[in-house]
Amino acid sequence: MAAAAAASSAVCLISSRLSGDYPAIVTLGFAECLKLVAIHEDWLTRGSLGVANIPRPLAGGEAGLALTAATVLALVYAILQIAARSPLGRAARATRDDPMVASTLGKNVLTVRVKVFTLGRVAIGLAGALHAYHYQYVDPMQFGSIITAYAFMVVLLGGRASNTDAVAAAALLVLLLEGSKYLNDHLHFLSAQKIAAACLMAIGLTFLAMLVFRPQGLCQEFRQSLKRLSKGFLGSVEAKGAGSKQDEPTADKPEIDKPLNPDKP
Repeated sequence: MAAAAAASSAVCLISSRLSGDYPAIVTLGFAECLKLVAIHEDWLTRGSLGVANIPRPLAGGEAGLALTAATVLALVYAILQIAARSPLGRAARATRDDPMVASTLGKNVLTVRVKVFTLGRVAIGLAGALHAYHYQYVDPMQFGSIITAYAFMVVLLGGRASNTDAVAAAALLVLLLEGSKYLNDHLHFLSAQKIAAACLMAIGLTFLAMLVFRPQGLCQEFRQSLKRLSKGFLGSVEAKGAGSKQDEPTADKPEIDKPLNPDKP
């Protein structure tokens, strides 16, 4: 986790003057550089052979590891939810929407980015540790470009700044990827290769459908949903107020539409 946090801080400092899609490009390039270092530095990672016989921290086999992973997921989710509603989360959203305005308001954009990057990479480093404990083996070839594509799919499907939707999108993606293994016993007329290809097609179609019909993700951002709720509530209140005004008796109101009688004193 410390190594992931240090690497994320370095990437953030390198891409501090970039904007738009370029920080993501720098992140991908830095990840490929780390992958090449891990492949060729045998003294550190044993190269393409990888590290085997990784001991698990807790006893209990697969059940104990699953319980540990669920506990870690709940803790990380709670921490990220608290961070999203904290001053750091508000500063991060302001920096994401308009860095210049955030800087004008006194926020150090670089500091905010480094904090957010570090927090996210600590969670990723923890997930990598659980991955290594699960398989008891790790090598650089396990983390190819397809894993990066899956991560981007989860973010785009879940929507930005929504931890709940990110978890739901990750669960949906894993269900589509791993669920095809259990279809071999029921779809005897299809081979395993055809089922795997159909699964990838289903993932692609789901991704395209989300981009067309729900480009903001499964749900809206927390503050946008609150704004929508408040607008709906205020609109209903105004409609009730207008209806009550229309229902008021008008007998006591002066009739200004009728012309005045000039003969009447």
